[in-house]
Amino acid sequence: MTGPGTGCDAARVFLLSGHALIRQALSELLSDEGFDVVGEADRIASALGRVSELAPDVALVENRLPDGTAIEACRALRGTAPRTRCVILTTYEEHKALRSLVLSGAAGFVLHSARAAGLPEAIRRAATGAELHSSDAARAARSALAAEAVLGATALENTILALILHGRTNVQICQELGLQQGALAGHLSSLLAKLGYRPTPTATGAAAPALTRPPRGWS
Repeated sequence: MTGPGTGCDAARVFLLSGHALIRQALSELLSDEGFDVVGEADRIASALGRVSELAPDVALVENRLPDGTAIEACRALRGTAPRTRCVILTTYEEHKALRSLVLSGAAGFVLHSARAAGLPEAIRRAATGAELHSSDAARAARSALAAEAVLGATALENTILALILHGRTNVQICQELGLQQGALAGHLSSLLAKLGYRPTPTATGAAAPALTRPPRGWS
């Protein structure tokens, strides 16, 4: 086996989307383009074990999922399958998508509206280890996140954000702050809500773990 991107082996792709029709369309598109779609899941919780077992080259992740966000999904997948590179399929405008890229540690993102045209090439590049967006763009997004106060964020959430922006994984953050994974998930969920990536937690649900079902109608 010579690896993806050499012309001898197809890149192996895992699909993570909460919509069966989208997964079907993506599977057909990528299969037609010569990719090996090795598996799929409709939520983060069910994807983690499968991606770890299958070890695909690329996980294609929708930006909103039934139990979290692409940011949470990619960060979790980096912990369970560090060799799998994530590409986010997003409906966000580019400014917000770039910030999600920085927060997630993904290889890049593709806008939903351009998936048929740009997605196959993006996955090919990600599978070979390339970053899909310029380092200058990612650096600017990281600097903007570091410079702006997050409205309502706690001191711990600001510390978690700073560690994320310095490239720490979830495991490293837990080790540095003495947190359990479940506790970090709750703080990350709350932080992402304040950054505009999740629904605002209610008073009773503010400390809920990241892998929870969002309110009905969230899209």
